[in-house]
Amino acid sequence: MAWRKRWTVRRHVFQPERLCRLSLAYEKRVDGLSVIGFATARLIRVMPIIVLAVTVSATYVLFRSFVSHVDIRTSAIVSATMLGMLNLPYLYAPSAVGGPQLFPLNGPQYSLFLEIVANVVWWAGRHLPQMATAAAVSLVCAATLIVIGIGGNTTETFWYGFPHVGVSFALGIFLFHLDRRLPEWGGWTPVFWCLFVGIALLFAPVEASFSVKLAGNSLWRRYWCWQVPTFGLGIV
Repeated sequence: MAWRKRWTVRRHVFQPERLCRLSLAYEKRVDGLSVIGFATARLIRVMPIIVLAVTVSATYVLFRSFVSHVDIRTSAIVSATMLGMLNLPYLYAPSAVGGPQLFPLNGPQYSLFLEIVANVVWWAGRHLPQMATAAAVSLVCAATLIVIGIGGNTTETFWYGFPHVGVSFALGIFLFHLDRRLPEWGGWTPVFWCLFVGIALLFAPVEASFSVKLAGNSLWRRYWCWQVPTFGLGIV
């Protein structure tokens, strides 16, 4: 769907920026914070909203099954709820609770799972040469994505998510350390305008194509919504 493609593009832009801010927030705690302490700090920030979202979704699924008379196994809804609250994927979830999504009660939650994994891996390797490591990881993950494609939200594409998140987060780490090595901002330089034009050329077609498709689909639906009743009246 068009909105999913647009959301994916925005998430690719957001993840590197997120790792830049995360690197800035934790750069002075590299030696004093263990991997377990770091993981705990990250989980404390995201778990409340995860638990809330899963609770609301589980309540809705139960209510829908009651109203629609859809038979949902108790074990399935309990498993989906418990795994979702622990931010763990539910492999081979039944379609009645939202399968084959890895997080059937909260589909987009897979990105939070991948984010936590990427955060912990980054913190475990925080003493490695950051720029070189990030550049190598980003290139390897990007090359892998070219071969296997983008995914990570379903059981079938579970492993696709790791290079997917790896390229974005590694790029964020690389940009953070690159910024540390660059000289202070020198104003509206030719380099700035070249980069600005490059970004505009890369992203403008994506945004423009989405807007055109959205407008076209909207007009097409309105056309048929008007034509079908008219056609029926003509037959009568």
